[in-house]
Amino acid sequence: MRIAIVGGSFDPIHDGHIQMANQSLQGLGVDEVWFMPSNHPPHKEESDIVSNEHRQRMIQFAISCCKKFRFSDFEYSRPGTTYTSDTLSLLHESYPDTQFYFIMGEDSLRDFDSWHEPEQIAARCRILVCSREGHSLMELCEKMNRKYGSVFSAFYIPASCISSSYIREQLQEGILPYGQLPPQVLSYIRLHGLYHTKPWCINASKDSAMKQLIPMLQSSLRPKRFLHTLGVADTASNLAVVHGVNPQNARLAGMLHDCAKYLTDTEMIALCEKKHIHLTDFECSTPALIHSKLGVFVARERYGVEDSAILSAIACHTTGKPDMTSLEKIVFIADYIEPGRKMDCSPHSLKKIRQTSFQDLDQSLILILENTIHYLTKEKLPVDPVSKETYLYYKKESPT
Repeated sequence: MRIAIVGGSFDPIHDGHIQMANQSLQGLGVDEVWFMPSNHPPHKEESDIVSNEHRQRMIQFAISCCKKFRFSDFEYSRPGTTYTSDTLSLLHESYPDTQFYFIMGEDSLRDFDSWHEPEQIAARCRILVCSREGHSLMELCEKMNRKYGSVFSAFYIPASCISSSYIREQLQEGILPYGQLPPQVLSYIRLHGLYHTKPWCINASKDSAMKQLIPMLQSSLRPKRFLHTLGVADTASNLAVVHGVNPQNARLAGMLHDCAKYLTDTEMIALCEKKHIHLTDFECSTPALIHSKLGVFVARERYGVEDSAILSAIACHTTGKPDMTSLEKIVFIADYIEPGRKMDCSPHSLKKIRQTSFQDLDQSLILILENTIHYLTKEKLPVDPVSKETYLYYKKESPT
């Protein structure tokens, strides 16, 4: 196994990090790239860095485009100041059969002699040095190889001035750095008011409801389902920022889209009968669909949600429906593309759908429905009539 590590504070992660990772995959043939944020880099004050939670979510959004990219908390889960030499030592203990490559920029290479235990770093990994300009890098690598052994290799990415510090400066000056950050990351920054950006207007009552329902959901849903729920909520709010929808409504609908999943299929059918919630013959034969309709009841009765737009988005998040609102489309799409999804898709890749989602909601709906219908047909499983109707509606409306 050959694994490349992209380390750093990722404050925030940007397109330059993604370019480096892609280059290591394509040019060097590594099996995976791990994005490993540091807990407290020795060269930075702790107060200067946004929280681990925010950095983790931004990384997960940014790397969701590639199945070979992985988020790793191996370094920031350790308390105190973290050093690369210690991290590599622990990695070798945990993964003795893995060849590790450490990716760094040319600036870091120039400072390498001042790092903590540079000899130990060079002894435990191959070092891939990325540069935007190649004229001096080869000579520098040769010099370092003479000193530390032949462990340094150079590779290049297109010229760019992207850096996390420059992005932070732009944001603090009120400039949105389009083209330097994955759109999901920029949306996340604006949504949460990071780096002194102006946060989106928050409705106090909905903010209070969100804080109360999170621990309730966590206690009722299985851990994997709860993580999926958080991913959908974040993705929905990010899509909402891009497409001009209230991100708080999108986040709340995303948090509650699977709120009825704490029940078994039998319990869901029984509760629908008890509460006189009509189920179609298809829903009765395919209980996996029932949680959407029942989720409206649970969201209202258990979590106190009365907003009809949010409840409607919960109701149709599995099958969709013709003529959906933007909020309904966003929750439907977020459920499919949230960062935790790693499934193989056809005929359209998950990467393509994620990219399309931040550009055109209707086209993204079509791609998702085509994938869903293709999969069910291939597996000789029935397709819900509402999904077919939704697909035909948007396909007819599509200009292409």
